[in-house]
Amino acid sequence: MFTHPSKVPPRMRSWAWFVPEHPPEAAPILSGQQRGFQVALTALGSHRRAVIALAIAWFSSSMMSALISRIVGFAVDKVVPFADITLLVSSVTAIVLTMTIMFFVDATGDSLTTLSISRVAHDMRLELVQRLVRGHSTKTPGEILNTVDEDAQQVGDVKQILNFPLVMVGYLASTIIIVAQFSWQLASLMFLGGVGTAVASYFTGKAIAKISRSRRAAEAASISLATDYAQGSRVLKGLGAVERAEEKFTQKATDALSLMLDDARIFALTNFLRQLIPLLANIAVLGCAGWFAVRGSITPGEFFTVTLVAPPALTVMGFALGFLTDYWARAVASSGRVLELAETTAITAQHGDLITPTRTGLEVWLTDTPAARDAARSELATMAAIQVPHSANIFEGTLADNIDPTGSATKVKEALEAAACEDIIRRLGGFSPNGELPEAAIGEAGLNLSGGQRQRVALARVLALDPDVLVLDDPTTGLDAVTLDNVACATKQLREGKLTIVLTTSRGWVSVADRIVKKGER
Repeated sequence: MFTHPSKVPPRMRSWAWFVPEHPPEAAPILSGQQRGFQVALTALGSHRRAVIALAIAWFSSSMMSALISRIVGFAVDKVVPFADITLLVSSVTAIVLTMTIMFFVDATGDSLTTLSISRVAHDMRLELVQRLVRGHSTKTPGEILNTVDEDAQQVGDVKQILNFPLVMVGYLASTIIIVAQFSWQLASLMFLGGVGTAVASYFTGKAIAKISRSRRAAEAASISLATDYAQGSRVLKGLGAVERAEEKFTQKATDALSLMLDDARIFALTNFLRQLIPLLANIAVLGCAGWFAVRGSITPGEFFTVTLVAPPALTVMGFALGFLTDYWARAVASSGRVLELAETTAITAQHGDLITPTRTGLEVWLTDTPAARDAARSELATMAAIQVPHSANIFEGTLADNIDPTGSATKVKEALEAAACEDIIRRLGGFSPNGELPEAAIGEAGLNLSGGQRQRVALARVLALDPDVLVLDDPTTGLDAVTLDNVACATKQLREGKLTIVLTTSRGWVSVADRIVKKGER
């Protein structure tokens, strides 16, 4: 559902530029020979202006947060002992002003992070869909859907690294700078604590990355299997394979659950190890700060500043780096699955290499052997044509939504008639008194329809599109002989003057063909 521009709520100008009404085309994330971490890195750095804006926003916010602690320390030294009202008002005003600016900066950073995640996931899905439309994948619909949906989202979530972890890195750096102004020894201890935490996160991250890959693969396998079983439920019942399918899915789901529990255990253990370094660093920093305060090396206000900034700078830094490690590992694992789908989707022809046939009529290409099908696919790869896959994909919504929601009523009705969809129209409630198609919903994935009915709806969809060159791959395998003959004759009549190529061995199509071509023969 789209919201009219006049109804869109007001946006902050600091981030509204990132969501124009017509966003520009994004640079591709998938290109050439890549590995999982390279795809994740490309996604992290995509939309460079937003990345720069995020870095500026979060480092500014971190500096202001550390500055507030310094102002409080100044107040302890200068305001409390002398009860100076002027300095008190000045300090409070400075804190309020800084926090107000922080609010707008944080709102900008959070908004840009969320929008960046959405745009990267959307860009990734568009790239994958373009490859799927232009090529052919050997994966099942469930695997494809899970990768395009879940894995693309996980890759987009890598942008979270530019939020919480970046904030804490900036906060630690700002804290070190502030503390260094009155004690380089304490600043050095904090720096070493931060480095130690980063090193611990790096080494514990390897274990998280390994279990994340295994977990993501197991989750995807179980979800993909569930999707495929749902789409093929009638076939499973017909074959009497429901019990076997349940056993297989239960095993996959159990494997996924086991790996999820392993993931939770490893995360808890690595998180403890990551937090051990900041704990020791905090003890060292606060102990030294107390000793320096007793000796008079630092003032009470400076000691108070250290107690305010050191624990969050080091402890929360450990959580932030764990957050970074977790999101990065999951993004790399999902990037690997995205690449696997991209690599198995053979893009067989590039734009500009396509040939538009000039002949017309109905051609049947006999593809009764694997060699014949391979030869047909190779030739079709160079042809400018609408190629319809054998599997029929039906969407939620009405019959008109599935055929052509923006097309003329006449074309849609002609396509439905040619595809022999009269029984489907009656089942959905029949034509309205005004001759309009029924508004009843078909149901999720068209599972309320039989296999043959889904095939006919898919055929009507492409007939309504009315391309100059149309390629159909065994489009009527689920139809009885009489209905098949009627569909073949009606399709030939509707497509008169244009080229229709049917890959099939069906006698119904062969009997009405203008030309019959045997593929794969030398």
